[in-house]
Amino acid sequence: MEVRIARVISVLFHPLLLPTYIFALLLTLNAHFALALPLHAKELLLGIILLSTCIFPLLMAFLLKYNGRIMSMEMEQRQERILILAISGIFYYLSLWMLQQMHFSPVFQLFMSGTFYALVCTLLINFFWKISLHMVASGGATGALISVSLLLIQPIQAIILLTILMSGIIGFARLKLASHNPAQVYLGWIVGLVVMLTAMNFF
Repeated sequence: MEVRIARVISVLFHPLLLPTYIFALLLTLNAHFALALPLHAKELLLGIILLSTCIFPLLMAFLLKYNGRIMSMEMEQRQERILILAISGIFYYLSLWMLQQMHFSPVFQLFMSGTFYALVCTLLINFFWKISLHMVASGGATGALISVSLLLIQPIQAIILLTILMSGIIGFARLKLASHNPAQVYLGWIVGLVVMLTAMNFF
């Protein structure tokens, strides 16, 4: 039963879905950068993020599996992740470029840049050591919300605490599925957190 729950958690909080979750959350905040956007602009922004950070990378992963370049969609082997991370990085960069061209709030651009840099760091680490992609994404989500709270003085401490709790649950799920060891889980979360905090506060 616990293994099934862990699988459901891993799917619901897949690294390719978390950027869309965070963008959707940012768009619902009672903050000027969200309130200033009309509904159609919010839908456009969310659609761009969903396509570029989830749908397109997922389609490429299916294509790689179909061609035998990867054995499983879970990409448990470190070597299998290199190609899909590199391809995802291209889509993430294009997403960041589109946000810059559309002149949306810098908050969205900063988050997307942090997401891109976190992916690049994950790719570089993956050349030498397997790291939890789920935890990089959840650490990045936590870092993004902390940054928004600090930069814009948004009272979202409860959401931040909920995100940290979510990260712990995701980490438990990855360990329960024996997809990673504790070091890979903890380091993944720290990498995501630190990269996102740095990108959103110092770049």
